[in-house]
Amino acid sequence: MAEYIVSVGWREGSELEQVLNTPIDFTSGYTVNLQDFIANITTWDNVREGDNYFYLDYHRPGLVRHLKMVWTKIPGTRQEYGEEKMVEEMGVVNGLVKFTIPPKNYSNLELVKAINKAIRVVLKDDRYGLIKVHINSFEVQLPENNDYMTFSPVLNYLLGLTDSFYTQRVLKVSTWFKFDNTIDTTRNTISLIWIYADFVESTVMGPIRDNLLTMIVVNEIRGIADHRTQAYWPVPVKRCKFSTLKFSLYEGPRKQPLDIKDLIIFTLHFVLVSILLIEPSKNGFPLYVTANSAEAACKVPMLTFNRPFKVTLRAIDYSFQDSLIDLYIFADFIEPTMFANQYQKILQLIRVNNRLCESQLFKDHYIMVNSRRLDMLNFQFKSDFNTLLKIKKFDITMGLYFSE
Repeated sequence: MAEYIVSVGWREGSELEQVLNTPIDFTSGYTVNLQDFIANITTWDNVREGDNYFYLDYHRPGLVRHLKMVWTKIPGTRQEYGEEKMVEEMGVVNGLVKFTIPPKNYSNLELVKAINKAIRVVLKDDRYGLIKVHINSFEVQLPENNDYMTFSPVLNYLLGLTDSFYTQRVLKVSTWFKFDNTIDTTRNTISLIWIYADFVESTVMGPIRDNLLTMIVVNEIRGIADHRTQAYWPVPVKRCKFSTLKFSLYEGPRKQPLDIKDLIIFTLHFVLVSILLIEPSKNGFPLYVTANSAEAACKVPMLTFNRPFKVTLRAIDYSFQDSLIDLYIFADFIEPTMFANQYQKILQLIRVNNRLCESQLFKDHYIMVNSRRLDMLNFQFKSDFNTLLKIKKFDITMGLYFSE
């Protein structure tokens, strides 16, 4: 057959093995595209491993051991000699205690109870923690007025301390602070889902290759999976016969497995390669690269183009510490594009809106590649045509698609 449509249902775990009703023969050469993806924020934990921590910073009067210069008189003289000794004196004892709560899909009250349990197990006193005042209103009580708590970025977001789980600011919460109807655990805490599959050929991902099927962007505000950025992203299928299809889900490139707790449904579209050749613009390959500075050099396996190729930016995920309005992405491996009275090697201009990228100029716009051999992709990230980003720390993952 020239085409196959396979629907997959996924209920739990980070790995799935889908048994096919009839084995499918892909030896003639096929590509696959993830056509539909249906999920919601209850499908995965809103607090996951690595985001499930907070700290208590305390200060107490007490004996403090420290080095002190002690002077001793030399007998029979008026002279003294000094030496450093470890002494104990009254002072302020400072400490930092790290707490963790179990990964889980929490409700508002469950999250408060988990935080209180972690605090009370250590402090051994039920008076401390987040004390309920009214419905979804809680007041912080800590042993001393100068004690304070700090939370992970995800917990900050769920507790309503920040408006995004990408905000990296350290926010101190001390006694008498009130969470007044700010806690909302229905907020989405994941931005990108990486789907790997055993039946696809490996894809170039920066300096490595891996069996990546696609990336799914999740809307930060609504928690809805948005597959429009990769509406058509064909990946070559291994030339074999398959009776089972294996998948695995991750939050990042093979970093943290995503444990599924509810139903996910997605549809795969397999197409014979000879059909794709009718439309040359769909005969290409994806390439993923990661950058963490305003001027980034991304090493990739040698790419050789025997024919003219073009490239477009199909997917992007990023994390910035500071706010940004416009993101200009420049690349040295593309032909320049005319802007007014000058030419610029600009790959994409993106308007940043609540961290979600909305392409303003080049929606699925292809630009010609200016070289027949590439093993290094150089990028510049600017806030306008002339100014490099001054943000100290950021992380950008881009999904490029090269096509004839």
